[in-house]
Amino acid sequence: MRSEGLEDIVDRRVRELRARVAASPDGHLRTEDAEARINGAFQAALSGPPGDLVLDYLRSITVNVVLPASATDQELRMQEGMRRLFGIILARLKPAE
Repeated sequence: MRSEGLEDIVDRRVRELRARVAASPDGHLRTEDAEARINGAFQAALSGPPGDLVLDYLRSITVNVVLPASATDQELRMQEGMRRLFGIILARLKPAE
C-alpha cells in the first residue's frame, strides 16, 4: 500500500470542498448560504416595476442586439460577454427550486 502523496491530499481536499458548495450560474464555487445571499440581493434590487425597467433595458442592449456581418471579433466577444452577464442575472432572479 503506497502512502498518500501531496497530489492525492490536494485532490481529496478539492473533492471535499466541491461537495460542500452550490452550483453557481457564474461558475464560481461558493457555499449554498453565499449563493442564497447573492440571489436574494439580486431579487431585492431588481424586483417590482423599477427592476422590470432595468431588466428590459439590459435585454434591449444584450439579447435583442443583432450585430452586422461586418462586426469585428472584438465586437462579437464583447456582445457575447454582455449576453452572458445578462444570463447570469436572470439565473440569479429565478426562485430556488
